[in-house]
Amino acid sequence: MERELKLQVLQGEAWETVLSHPLVDLATVAPRPMHALYFDTSDRRLQRAGIAYRLRREGEQWVATLKFAGAAGGGLHQRPEWNVAVAEPQADLGVFSDPELTEILRPYRDLPLTVVLETVFERRERRLTEVGGEQWLLAADRGEIRVKEEVLPILELELELVTGTVASLLERGAALCEALPLCPESQSKFQRGIALQLAQLPTSSVQTRQEIQTPKLHGREDAADALRGILIGEIQESLTALRVDTRDGSRTSFHDLRRAVRQLRALLRFCKPLEVDAGLKKPRQELATWFHQQSGRRDRDALLDHWQSHAPEFQLAPGLLTEALLKSDTETPSSAGTLAATLLRLWAQLEGATALSGRLSLREFAEQQLAQMDRKLRRAHIDAVSAEDRAEFHRLRIQIKNFRYVLQRLAGLWPAKDSKGMMKLLGHLQESSGLIRDAQMSASHLQPLGHEAPSELALHAGVLWGYLVARMQREEKKFRKSWNRFLEASRPWD
Repeated sequence: MERELKLQVLQGEAWETVLSHPLVDLATVAPRPMHALYFDTSDRRLQRAGIAYRLRREGEQWVATLKFAGAAGGGLHQRPEWNVAVAEPQADLGVFSDPELTEILRPYRDLPLTVVLETVFERRERRLTEVGGEQWLLAADRGEIRVKEEVLPILELELELVTGTVASLLERGAALCEALPLCPESQSKFQRGIALQLAQLPTSSVQTRQEIQTPKLHGREDAADALRGILIGEIQESLTALRVDTRDGSRTSFHDLRRAVRQLRALLRFCKPLEVDAGLKKPRQELATWFHQQSGRRDRDALLDHWQSHAPEFQLAPGLLTEALLKSDTETPSSAGTLAATLLRLWAQLEGATALSGRLSLREFAEQQLAQMDRKLRRAHIDAVSAEDRAEFHRLRIQIKNFRYVLQRLAGLWPAKDSKGMMKLLGHLQESSGLIRDAQMSASHLQPLGHEAPSELALHAGVLWGYLVARMQREEKKFRKSWNRFLEASRPWD
């Protein structure tokens, strides 16, 4: 079983710095040329079966490799792998002699195979050994993925576990991300190449929708074990969202990243009674610090979304105010590596069996904790007029989000009771409170622009401010109606 952590280098100009860093130390290692050919049938039979078949030249030797789908998430790849040295780069599944593997490959042995993509890169590699005996292979790859006339760059580190635990692998990856511009990558070279290949095919010839299977919850399962697995899944989702945001950098990808991190934080807080010691306190604080550092960008992006959506309604061009808002906010320094390091270290801690512990079943624990969160919500003060009330209302908004995120993840514990109504009410409350929040914070961003020349900018800032204040008044009424319905709604755990 291959276990490796893939880390993308985020800045091409930093390649030499990455190689020279003491944690990598590959600058003086001679690179080995690698040329890999990936084979499949014209209708992608191997890919659909979760099989990757590769012939790769490693120096002077050709090696045939089979990899099965396994599991990949948050940059950690765990999958079965078989390697056989061969004389030439001819597609032949018969070179794999393992009896079990031979049986799996039987339906594909006589099918015509062609090259679907290739990778050409240089690899520098060395073995790392810790005092405790853990060993890894560290490789630095630079080159490209080729699919017909299209190419994708390869610029990554791979950290493969030789001996030791997955937790030690994650800890090492965290140290690398903290020191260098790196981010975990959940797609292999092959998967990135296939994505590029599918983009070239007509939509009708590819499967464009992927079903995501949510693990089934078992109420009698030990709460600590079940929630440990749920938290690791949330960490992997956050790391995936982080990688997407490093590539995209859009308001949408940033919003998705913040939401993923908030969901993780909500579930961490929910699991706090199960913590054995204070080991998870530091990553919780680091996630909170990162999250609050992004508040300025979140507020600015919300204003940009409102303005660009509604400026045409007022027959105004959005460009002037858009440019002013982009200039008015001090950009938060890039913190992808810091966030990745925190997530990987938290994951490493959860891989240990002692991070969470308890005697309750998942259902018992969930019902107790949700009832407690529910009681706290019911006692909340919902006014949003004065400065003091606004601060309390903002805290209520966060409570509503956390409650919704946790309930959304655990709703499957009560299959006989419909939780859709409760989730819909919480969604309405979250949406209305978010719009109220947008109006509350808008003054600090828009008032300074209203006093600046040219006067056209002041007009646009005033229009947006007026629109948000008027909408806030409507949303406050909606919020109160939804809140009263929420208080009266049945709870699936009752």
